[in-house]
Amino acid sequence: MIERRTRPGLLRARGFSRGYTLVEMLVASFVFVLLGMLLVQTVKAAVDTWRMAEARRDVYERAQQVMDRITIDLTSTFADNRLGRDGSVRFLLARDTGGDSDLRFVARIGGELRRPLTREAGEASNPAAHRTLGLADRRPLLAGEGLEEIIYSMRGSGESRTMWRGVRSPIGGAGSLFALDPRTEKQGALKDQLASVAMPLAEGVLHFGFEAWDPASTLAWDLPPGSAGAPVLVWDSARRAGVFPELLRLTLVLAADPLLGRSTRLAEDISGGANRLAVENVRLLPDPTAANPYILIDDEWIRYGRRNLESGHLEDLTRGRRGTMPKSHKSGSRIEQGYSFTSVLSVRASR
Repeated sequence: MIERRTRPGLLRARGFSRGYTLVEMLVASFVFVLLGMLLVQTVKAAVDTWRMAEARRDVYERAQQVMDRITIDLTSTFADNRLGRDGSVRFLLARDTGGDSDLRFVARIGGELRRPLTREAGEASNPAAHRTLGLADRRPLLAGEGLEEIIYSMRGSGESRTMWRGVRSPIGGAGSLFALDPRTEKQGALKDQLASVAMPLAEGVLHFGFEAWDPASTLAWDLPPGSAGAPVLVWDSARRAGVFPELLRLTLVLAADPLLGRSTRLAEDISGGANRLAVENVRLLPDPTAANPYILIDDEWIRYGRRNLESGHLEDLTRGRRGTMPKSHKSGSRIEQGYSFTSVLSVRASR
């Protein structure tokens, strides 16, 4: 009798197993693709989180660098008017045409022996050899007499705005930093002078502003500029019988990396007197009750009092803040908020 075996039985007898069907292969492929997509999304989210953390850390480090430098300089402020009867010892706080502060004062030179230029100072006796101590100038230098003029000023526009710090010694004489008017910066006078005595301190600065506490009139820091009891935006010790301010409040706003989502655009044109504005993505801007409610459009700072998520508008606007002027803006104009840092600094002047 001949035994007849079916094909599956024959395969088993010969040691073969049944292969995967097409449906099983498709299901397995789908599972692998799904796992791969989940892995890619997880890695991408981790990388984005890391990049955002790095961008945020960069902003905070730049702000800390500026704050530390200004604090050190103000700690060394010199105010002995007996040495500056010609006006060379002075404290001058002003506003430039862009609404930013321009600060100039005289400070004691710290660590003269550790600074190459101050070690070499005194090789020249000719007043024409007057040179700054902030740059690598190897020509003969006049003696610094332990004092230097310091200037903090802004240059540029938009995201290219840069804060500059300049140093000049000895103080007074021709070319003094106090002889310049910050309102002429746009015409080039202050710009040319800064190029010869100053170096960039911070880039991407949206706003750099000082307010001075006047013991005779100031009642609170947060009162609107120009109102009774508000801090002073302009201070000239030459017009205040040599009196220097005791406290300064610094507001520094730095541009943020696009990854941090601190900018959007106007959704429609607005006039210089508009009290509300439409935003492409209003959710990118923080609630005014929980964060700094200021935005920058072109060259105008605006304070908003309400964020309407339903209509996509910012409402209850206060136009022309931080020393700027109200103006019209076109649809599509970029809205910047940046990161704002505020610190109250003491002016420890020596008398």
